[in-house]
Amino acid sequence: MVGGPEEMRRQAARVAAEAARVRDVAAGVSATRAVPWQSPAASAFRDSVTLCVVSLHRTAELLDAAAQLLHAHAAAVESVLDALPLVGASRHPPHAGGGR
Repeated sequence: MVGGPEEMRRQAARVAAEAARVRDVAAGVSATRAVPWQSPAASAFRDSVTLCVVSLHRTAELLDAAAQLLHAHAAAVESVLDALPLVGASRHPPHAGGGR
């Protein structure tokens, strides 16, 4: 992943926004189940729409999970970046008692 923690958080927000858009599409597709006609073709249509809506909701869940993982990764990277100065300081302690 290119970029620092803030860029990762921006990416996570974009992914979460896409999940919301997919849910909006699912709602629109779901509304098409309300067709007024009754026939075997209408039943097959409703079943197909239901499968599509389920798939869209699953996709939104996966996008939400990806956004959460991006946030977690950003936090982990930030922790490492915050700790780097401490690691460097512990490997090179200040000299006591003046120089030689």
